[in-house]
Amino acid sequence: MKVEQLATIILQGPLESCALLSRLECVLLQHKFSKKLAKRLVKSFGAGTRPSFRAVILWLEADKKFHKKREKGALKYRPMGESEVNPEMAPDRRISVNWKMPSICTLGALSHWLDLSANELDWFSGMMGEVDSGSKLSHYHIISIAKKRGGTRILEAPKWRLKQIQRFILHGILDQIPAHPCSHGFQKNRSIITYVQPHVGKKLVIK
Repeated sequence: MKVEQLATIILQGPLESCALLSRLECVLLQHKFSKKLAKRLVKSFGAGTRPSFRAVILWLEADKKFHKKREKGALKYRPMGESEVNPEMAPDRRISVNWKMPSICTLGALSHWLDLSANELDWFSGMMGEVDSGSKLSHYHIISIAKKRGGTRILEAPKWRLKQIQRFILHGILDQIPAHPCSHGFQKNRSIITYVQPHVGKKLVIK
């Protein structure tokens, strides 16, 4: 197994000792080694954090105990048919602890929160294949608008059901995540005027 594959498995859920150990044991046969590896990972990155894919790869390559066992060919993996890991989202609790958001870590939780069946979730997320744009099964209305300088602009407007789902996600999740202080686009009480105000009177503005 490549380091990249193991890093993917590590990041397929929360970085917490028990959950991480369960994922590692789906692919590694050595319980004792997996337990120690999980503890070292949590100690290095911190419980509840969400390190980047690249950071985990670099950590694995630098971990002497993992490197030594791998070089000796002593790592024992489960057969491919037994090594399936169910992915689970892993929010970084350090930055999201004060956000008023629902806890959605699995597809089942997302289906429940949206009040959709698993098949409906697949359907609205486009997992059931492409549909012709003019079809009744399409989730969008196709609108053609003439440009002032010639030509046309094609717009895809979501149909009622998809629009309701999108608005539910907007108000229930996206609106609860604070934007960066420097963000002015699509923010309440902000406009092009608030965007340029800090730059008024400056000798130089770098764009």
